[in-house]
Amino acid sequence: MTIESFTDIQRLIVVAAHPDDLETLCGGVIALLARRGVTIFSVNCTLGDIGTQDPTLTRAALADLRRQEAEEAAAILGVQQVFTLPHPDGELTADLTLRAEIAHLYRLTQADTVFTFDPHWPGQMHPDHRAAGRAAL
Repeated sequence: MTIESFTDIQRLIVVAAHPDDLETLCGGVIALLARRGVTIFSVNCTLGDIGTQDPTLTRAALADLRRQEAEEAAAILGVQQVFTLPHPDGELTADLTLRAEIAHLYRLTQADTVFTFDPHWPGQMHPDHRAAGRAAL
């Protein structure tokens, strides 16, 4: 598959679990699509409020830092808007609430394409990634 496989995309929404998922998993493709004029939206289903080695950061402070980093990365990559849902890191479930939040963003952005995790891939070990993918699908 090459970047030409994505020529028909006009509006893309990326549904990820954490604030750094888009950048580390598909940042290059996102930057290329943005340069081609695709309107791109990012959804982080969790706050990204755990996972630091810095004992001075509270969960709230870490969530704020991760949100700021996601916004800065979005500006660099060409992402139009970042949506952060209010779910704690490590506790994401593909329940009706999460599905409704994501469905609302589909309607709001009018995206014609979704990038997300494959929740059925056996190698997808992180439960937040599986939940984000299930809810997005």
